[in-house]
Amino acid sequence: MLLSSAGLLLIAYPLTVGGERRWPAWSFVMLAAGVVALTVFVAQQRAKTAKDGSALVALSLFQSKAFTGGLAAHLVFGLVSGVLLLTWVLFMQSGLGLSPGQFAPASVAISIGGMGGAMLASRWAGRHMRRVPQAGAVLIALTLAGYQLLVSAQQTGVPFVAAVAPMILVGAGFGMVGAGLAGLTLSQVGHEGAGSAAGLFNTALQLGTALGIAAASVVFFDHAPAGSDGTTVTSAFAGSIWYVSAALVVMWALMFRLPKPTRSN
Repeated sequence: MLLSSAGLLLIAYPLTVGGERRWPAWSFVMLAAGVVALTVFVAQQRAKTAKDGSALVALSLFQSKAFTGGLAAHLVFGLVSGVLLLTWVLFMQSGLGLSPGQFAPASVAISIGGMGGAMLASRWAGRHMRRVPQAGAVLIALTLAGYQLLVSAQQTGVPFVAAVAPMILVGAGFGMVGAGLAGLTLSQVGHEGAGSAAGLFNTALQLGTALGIAAASVVFFDHAPAGSDGTTVTSAFAGSIWYVSAALVVMWALMFRLPKPTRSN
């Protein structure tokens, strides 16, 4: 437990703050140390499994195509969430000039959409299986494509309603992906591995979010350094959407490893 926690911390911390500090040498040292710690942890778990089956993580989970695909897709989902939500907040506040108080109602849009998307996923996943989170990924991608065109054309002149309304659809896509992935991935795990699977699933999302924040330093802050405003920020946000869209394609492809619908469904 200590090794895994230390390894994840050594990786997550430099990924989160390294970009804003121009990736100092210590950030790479911490990343390398984190990889070493996790490698030792995996070796330790293998040894415990071979000895008496007392491993903290059930490594047999990774023999399941559905679980590994769902776990990888969840990692990318965290990355997408980290990049998009961070850059969208900066777009709204530094690009469009909204105060935190003015932005607060806008942030509710994603939550409303997310609740609706999760409800749809819970209702449809049993019948349509992997098509549900895949449809969520497509919904996010198509909405962001239109959003990118809007921002590129209007820059700082994007009306408040036009900047907020599409995020309801993005939130719905997030809800469909998040709830659909969780249900389809964890349902493939037996009772004996449920605890390990849930822990790995949550860790993948957290690590993905840290990776997303780190990626934002490349796809956004390289074009709009801290303190930027106006069109510098709106242009950087419009450009970052293309990277998010590419990650969505990867996530959509990984979902083909999840269970597909059958006639019995």
